[in-house]
Parts: sequence; C-alpha cells; structure tokens
Amino acid sequence: MGYAILWVGILATFLIMEALLIAVVSHSSKPSERRNLPLLFWLLYLPVLAAALFTGFSYFQDMWPPWIFWYTVSLALGILIGNRLIAHRGMKLPAGEEKPAGRLWGHRIKILLNLKEEAQVVDWPRLKLGVALIAVAAVTIATFFYMDNRALEEISRFGAEAQSQVQQMMPPRAPEAQNAWLLYEQAFKSMGAEKDLPRLVRLIPPDVSRQELVGFVEKNRSTLELLYKAAALPDWSSDADITKPLYQRPVPEFSSYRSMARLLFYSACLKADGGDAAGALGDLTVVKTMSNHIRKDPTLSAMLFSFAIDNIRVRGLEYILSYLPDHAFRQASPVKAHVTANETIHKALIWESLGMIEAWTTFATKETDNGPPRWVLRLYRVFCSANGLNALKVQNSIVAKPVRTYEEVNRNLVEANQTLINSREVLFQIYAGDPYFYVLPNIYRAMAYEARQGLADLALAMTAYKAAKGRYPDKLEELVPGYIDRIPTDPLDGKPLKIRSVKDGLELYSTADHPDIIRADATAVNFFLGREAYEELRVKPEQAKKKQ
Repeated sequence: MGYAILWVGILATFLIMEALLIAVVSHSSKPSERRNLPLLFWLLYLPVLAAALFTGFSYFQDMWPPWIFWYTVSLALGILIGNRLIAHRGMKLPAGEEKPAGRLWGHRIKILLNLKEEAQVVDWPRLKLGVALIAVAAVTIATFFYMDNRALEEISRFGAEAQSQVQQMMPPRAPEAQNAWLLYEQAFKSMGAEKDLPRLVRLIPPDVSRQELVGFVEKNRSTLELLYKAAALPDWSSDADITKPLYQRPVPEFSSYRSMARLLFYSACLKADGGDAAGALGDLTVVKTMSNHIRKDPTLSAMLFSFAIDNIRVRGLEYILSYLPDHAFRQASPVKAHVTANETIHKALIWESLGMIEAWTTFATKETDNGPPRWVLRLYRVFCSANGLNALKVQNSIVAKPVRTYEEVNRNLVEANQTLINSREVLFQIYAGDPYFYVLPNIYRAMAYEARQGLADLALAMTAYKAAKGRYPDKLEELVPGYIDRIPTDPLDGKPLKIRSVKDGLELYSTADHPDIIRADATAVNFFLGREAYEELRVKPEQAKKKQ
C-alpha cells in the first residue's frame, strides 16, 4: 500500500509542479520566461528519467529486483504522458498556426520544442495549485518517512536478534587462572615475531642439519615450557570485545599458533631420534590440545587454523612412527577413533551467516564517515531493504538447519548462497562470491581434516598391531576391537579409509575426491608407514617441491 501511495504522490507532485509553472508563466510579462517554459518541463523529467536509466542498468546487471525497475519505468512514463497532456491543455498555438487535425499534435510539439515566443499560456489559478502541491508533497514525504522508519525498526530488530544469537554462541570468557590464551601469548612473545624466525620453522619435514635443529629447539626451551603449561589448562578465550559486531572484532593472531605448533613438531622429532617415544607423543598431544583450544573460538578463520595446526600433529606422528622402533608403541588400550568434524564447520558457517547479518544491518541503519549519505540510505531502506531482509532471513534459516553429514552442510549452503544470488541485491552479489562464504573449499578442508585424523588413528593402531604381531595386518578389520574401536570412515566417499603396500611399507589414504564437493587443487590425503616409504614418498617429494 505504501509503495502505491508513493507512486501516486510522486506522479501527482510532478504534474502539479508543471501546471504551477504554466500558471506562474501566465502572469509573467517577460518573453524569456515563456520561451524557457518547455525547457523547464524537460528539467522536471530528468530525475525520474535518471532513476529509470539507473535501475534499468542495474536490472540488466542482475543487481536489483525486477520490480524496482518496472516501478521506476512506469512512474517515468506516467510523468511523461501526464506532462504532455498538461502541456497540451496549458499551452496553445498562436493564431494562424493551426494545421490539419492529423498533424496538429506533432506541429504543437514542434513549436514548443523550438521555443517559439508566440506560444500562448493558459491562465490557471496559482494559489490553488500551490496549496495542492504542498499538500500532495507533504503526504508523499510523510509516507516516505513512515516507510523508512518502519524499515529501520524491522532491520534493527533483525540485527538485534542476530546479535543475541551471536552472544549465545560465544563461549563465556575463561577465568584467568584457566585461560590458556594468556600463556600462548607469552609463549609466542618469547619465541619472537614470525618474520624473524629461522627458515626451518616453516619446513615440514625438516631438511636442516640436526645441529641447527637442536640449537633452535634449545633456544626456545622457555617457549616449550609455556606451551606445556598452556596445554594443561582447560579453557581458551581471547581478549576480543564481544560487544562489538562480528565484522569489527579483531581476529586473534592465529598464525603465531602455527609457528608454535611447528616448534613442538621439531621437539617431537628430536625426541623420536633419541628414542623417547613418550616425550615425542607428548609434544604432539600438546599440538592437538592447541588445535582444540583454538576451535573454542567459533569463527571460520579459527576453525581453518585449527585444521592446519592439527595437520602439523599428523605430520609429526608420521615422522616418529617411521623413525622409532615398533615396540615403542605397544598400547594398553585400543585407539579411540576421532568423531566427525561436520558440527565444527556447521557452527562456524552459522557464525559467518550471523556476521553477514550484523554487517548488513549496520550498513542499512547507521551512517558512517565512509558510508553513503543519509538520503541514499533512506532510499535504500525504503526500496531495497525489504528484499535484502527477506533474503537474509531465508539464508540464515537454511544455514541453521540441523545437519548430520557434510553433504547436508554442503547442500544447505549451496541453497543459502543461491538465495542471496536470486535476491539480486547488490551487496549480496559481493558476499555470494566471497571465499569465506563460498561453499566448497571450506567443506573440503573440514572433510580432509577428518580424513587425516582417521589416518593418524589407523597408523597408531597398525603400529601397535605390528609391535605385537611382528607384521602389519592384511586387512583393516583385524585391528577391531583390540587395537582400535572402529575403522574410521573416509568422509569423502563414505567408505572405510584405504590401505596399500608401497616401498617396504604402507600407504594409508583417502580418495581425496567427492562427486559434489571437489577441489581442483586437491592434494593427496595420505599417511606413510615404514621408514623407507616415508623417506621416498614423503620427504624427497617435499624437498624437491621446496627447491622449485
């Protein structure tokens, strides 16, 4: 109803303005004013014609919903036709210029466009037209501001609901005595800035001399002690201001955790070389704890860094299993296979969805120094925000649906992403292609992470089996239940992880492929058992890659 009133009000305002111009000119004795009257008529058309052209361009670029374009075009046509009718009634041809009826309209327009001074103007009542103009303009403006206020209230309410959900998802701040984040911060400061770290801290597996490796680890002994203490604490929470919108909160420096995880990796390697299996596994357990600590932060960036850090643990386990004797890994109880990670990425993507809502509602409701002017925001809220609001509501409800598998997460996100694209809202065209919201890469990373965890669990169980039996099992089923509670499933194909003989050892591997969730740059997700297999198929290819 409001849009209909606006349409009629804008049309009536323009038409009365033209009639008022004619009435004003009719009382003027200046020929120049009569001569310029048609030009003033065309100037009245310009704002609506410009709006029609802009919305038309946006419409064909899939940036705005179709109705906005047709709304503006119909308004422009209504004003154009109405103005021509008023001009026809309000301006007469001079005496002697009458033409046959069939050519009368075209001849009249020609005279008006050529700015003939002889064009006569009808004497219309200025006062009545002025009062009518004020009344119609007042009703139109009041309707516009009413619609703007309604939109502002609804957007603000939606933003408040999203912020409430964010607060519920945010873990409570950990007490200082139990907060591992504080010790991690101290540890990294004692380690030094990442750009100043030696080259070897970025190399896995190591390709430096043992002496250089020992020197680096000993130099950072105090850092390791702090990391051991941090791993013993149950909680983790950064000092981020949780009262700020998500998009304004600083992201913790997770890259520092990757450097500290690599330090633990090298410490584990040295302990393995010295025959200290318990110490090497202990260092890798600290890496695992660090990964779990980071994942207490519900953001997508924290989740991805957590996956990357745990990969360092898996690579460390691959190293020590290859270089330590099998009997060092005799186990007292079966390995407990890790659970699926789809809930982790689902939670992170819900968080990202809420962050998008907070960013959009802030843009639509608050003026900033770098943002659009107030009148642009008002126009945006009245004509565009309802479409964006509905799209975000649908998108958020889809993302928040309960899921059991990665396929369900993927399907929901594809549908949610398509909802934003179909809305043809200009801001969402940017978000829909944003890598943090784009579906497949992040789903794939979570699936690869789960596959690597399963491979590491299998590798520990198989090594324990060999320590007891003197050989690796011919089939994975031989490991259950004595060495592992279940055979981990490959999340990429839904079947058990696979095994094959290679280079006097074994390769445990995932398919690294999926019919729907596919990465063009996907690399093998595998784990090598046996020293020769590890050196030939892991170390040498990695070293060759670094030299390229």
